[in-house]
Amino acid sequence: MSRLSIGAALAAMCGTTAWSCGSAPAPTAPAVIAPSAVFLTVLDVPTSAGPGFATQLTVVAGLSDGTLTHVTSLATWHSSDATVASISASGLLTTVAVGQTTVRADYQSVSATVSVVVVPCTYGVSPVSHQFIIGNTTNFFVIAPTGCAWTVQSNATWLSVAICSGPTVSCGNLIAATSSSGFGQVIVGLINDPDVSFNRTGTVTIAGQTITLTENGGAPAPD
Repeated sequence: MSRLSIGAALAAMCGTTAWSCGSAPAPTAPAVIAPSAVFLTVLDVPTSAGPGFATQLTVVAGLSDGTLTHVTSLATWHSSDATVASISASGLLTTVAVGQTTVRADYQSVSATVSVVVVPCTYGVSPVSHQFIIGNTTNFFVIAPTGCAWTVQSNATWLSVAICSGPTVSCGNLIAATSSSGFGQVIVGLINDPDVSFNRTGTVTIAGQTITLTENGGAPAPD
């Protein structure tokens, strides 16, 4: 076969789909490997709580590329003792009875555990009494475990009670509710105080404890 006929044959072969002449194969893109979880951290766990308290837990995963991501809804949740505290598939923790349990979150091949302690509901109120001398309001503090409910009530027509909406010493936001839970602050005040000239004594009930308050008007109360 002549050189011309060989060239013609090669040209014909290059024009078919089975041959590619004059160019290299297209490079193949490398496979993208998604980062994997290397550790988990469970957040929003109460230090301790009374029975009947519910709160949403959160789990954050540290990934192999150095980033963090929330995987709360992707994790699998377990409680070692659901009679003490249960955990839902979405991470909602509910305390049930006094005791201790371990909550575990699993995601991919890693897991994290936290201890949950459920304590009895006990209440303390401070101070235990008050005498109005200067000013017409006073503060009382309730000390109770997280989730432990309590109520307030005035037992005198001239005393008002209100619950502070935040656990701060300086409370600028009062709410009309008569119940709360955990640590709280109660403001007791004089109602329509006409600068009485006689002494009077009244009580309020805070978290089951009776608190005595007196107003010194300078003279014994009338019969």
